[in-house]
Amino acid sequence: MAHRREIDDILEQIADDDSEIASSGDEYIPDAGDLTESDSDYNDHPSTSSGRQKPKPKKRKASFSDSDDDIPLAAVREKMCQLQHDEELEIISQMFEEPMWENIPMAKENFVFKGVVEQPPNELKTPYMYFKDLITDAMIDNVSTQSNFYGLSKSDIELKTTNKEIEIFIGLYLRMGLMKAHCVRAYWAFETRYPPVADEMPRNRFEILARHIHFCENTAISEERKKDDKIWKVRSWVEGFRGNLEKIPPAQNQSVDEIMVAFKGRSGIKQYLRNKPRKWGFKLWAGAGCDGILHDFDIYRGKKVNRGRNQLLE
Repeated sequence: MAHRREIDDILEQIADDDSEIASSGDEYIPDAGDLTESDSDYNDHPSTSSGRQKPKPKKRKASFSDSDDDIPLAAVREKMCQLQHDEELEIISQMFEEPMWENIPMAKENFVFKGVVEQPPNELKTPYMYFKDLITDAMIDNVSTQSNFYGLSKSDIELKTTNKEIEIFIGLYLRMGLMKAHCVRAYWAFETRYPPVADEMPRNRFEILARHIHFCENTAISEERKKDDKIWKVRSWVEGFRGNLEKIPPAQNQSVDEIMVAFKGRSGIKQYLRNKPRKWGFKLWAGAGCDGILHDFDIYRGKKVNRGRNQLLE
């Protein structure tokens, strides 16, 4: 009887503890050290005076120490969220501050030695210096002399042109190629005036030079040569220009292709190529390097004349 009375006292004490836990709202987590011998006796004799069996409490791992038992659960959850947030911010800051390295397989390439790289010149050339490298003083002097002679023989006009004026005349044509207008006179017109052209030479003077510009003496060319060479009037000047192009060190890789120089006037060598952007004009075979510099060219003068000529491919 004494033993049964002790069991009833223990059950009443457990019932009182459960009511206190339910009223406080905190979850009770039993520890292994709290189990007494009476608990083992209780397991050996599960029957009670009321005929009911007490359910076994579920065991959980406690993540806090005993000193944290008095802290509310909401405060603990807020503290854990704050710690997690601070840790994420620290990781993100480290990602932006420190570089991210990764292993990437290196592509194997065949590196070919292309010779010694030329050092840049001590002084850069001006555009006029490049102009003089391709069009020499001898070429300019020949044009001014032949133009003055042609003006007297054809129109009885004294052009009195000089080497400097011929240089300006050629430079104006180069400038017109960069800034195109619907006609030549538009560069001097009031509405469409272009100062880089109009300020260098009057329009009337430009037109007079354009009508009398000459590159050779007509009487010095034989009739046989005039018949065989359709560009005999500019042959000496073209060959001089080609010779200056050949002085430029060529690149290792060369490309040979045809070029169309737009022209809609009257000429025996004018060509029509319907698949070209510039359908009418002079057809040239040109050889250029991979750097875009022209090294040689040949003017197409017909199948019979150009047949067997492979100067650009030699």
